[in-house]
Amino acid sequence: KEDVDGFLMRSRDIVENNKFDDVDALRKEEENYKNKISKLRKEHIDLMHDENLNLNSSLIYLNLLQETQELIGSMRHASRAYRHFCD
Repeated sequence: KEDVDGFLMRSRDIVENNKFDDVDALRKEEENYKNKISKLRKEHIDLMHDENLNLNSSLIYLNLLQETQELIGSMRHASRAYRHFCD
């Protein structure tokens, strides 16, 4: 959670302070989060096959991971679009 919060704060800081030189680093960071979240999703799905987990809780968790991944991607795209708009 703190990692994602920090990413979102850095994204906001880039836009608010026109630090567009940092967008490339933000893109790399987003790629790392995307990979981490994908790994978490796969691990949880594998666990669902091996364990008797609550289906509703698992679906909520998987949905939360998906939404987080989409939010991070959207922030990256918004930062990049804003940079192009300001250029």
